[in-house]
Amino acid sequence: MMGLGKRAALYLAFIRAKQPEQIKSVLKMVYACEDNIDAELVESIVVPATDPKAPEVFYRINSNKGPSLTVNTLLAKLAAVKMPMLLLWGDLDPWITPKRAAQIMALYPSAEKVGLQAGHCPHDDTPAEANKALLKWLQKLPAKTSVLVT
Repeated sequence: MMGLGKRAALYLAFIRAKQPEQIKSVLKMVYACEDNIDAELVESIVVPATDPKAPEVFYRINSNKGPSLTVNTLLAKLAAVKMPMLLLWGDLDPWITPKRAAQIMALYPSAEKVGLQAGHCPHDDTPAEANKALLKWLQKLPAKTSVLVT
């Protein structure tokens, strides 16, 4: 019965979380530049939440019922194939702070970090700076290199 109560509580949380005003409120917490929070951005989050399977995905993510691939496991697999990695990091991100980038760098020393004065979505918060950093990093790679950009 406990599982059913948790599922119901998460379903109610999902219903609240997918409301445009709630989405906008959360985005204001993680974007450094609120000018980038527009109707198109909010809608890009609302639309996937209307999928009939979205509540189940929300439940699995929030109850640890999905696949159990950790960041450490993924980094170990990438290191084994010597995959270049760019950490294009929003230094003002309140959720995944620069400290987490340092932890990833410790696990994957060949990764390169570029910190931007941005929040959780640096590519959207500071697109010109993010694109400049990405292009600079890509130009340094040897030809025919597979890349992972996070």
